[in-house]
Amino acid sequence: MSESVSTLSSASVELEGNMSAWRTRLNQERQFRIEQLAGIHHDITANSRLAHDELTMALRSAAISALNHIDAALMRMDAGEYGRCLRCAGPIPTARLDVLPMTALCMPCQHHQQTRRPVRS
Repeated sequence: MSESVSTLSSASVELEGNMSAWRTRLNQERQFRIEQLAGIHHDITANSRLAHDELTMALRSAAISALNHIDAALMRMDAGEYGRCLRCAGPIPTARLDVLPMTALCMPCQHHQQTRRPVRS
């Protein structure tokens, strides 16, 4: 039992040690997405044909989705819930958070979510 507690404690210390870097990265990514959306809005305003352009709308939708994921990650940080999988409540490995700091799911849960979604044609 003490080995489990030690492992959890070690994971918690590692998580706390990286929190500042992840928060900085999330804030940078958030600013990028806000600027991206402003640019898309400007382009649509300047050229009304772009308002119905499929690529423009796909880029806008992706930027909004990314911004929502980033904001959710920052809220989890503020609530002290960052680094825990929203599905299983297990820890999300720091290596995964290093690559994708806005992730809300561990790899097994992410895989489960992706394989259960119906494929659109």
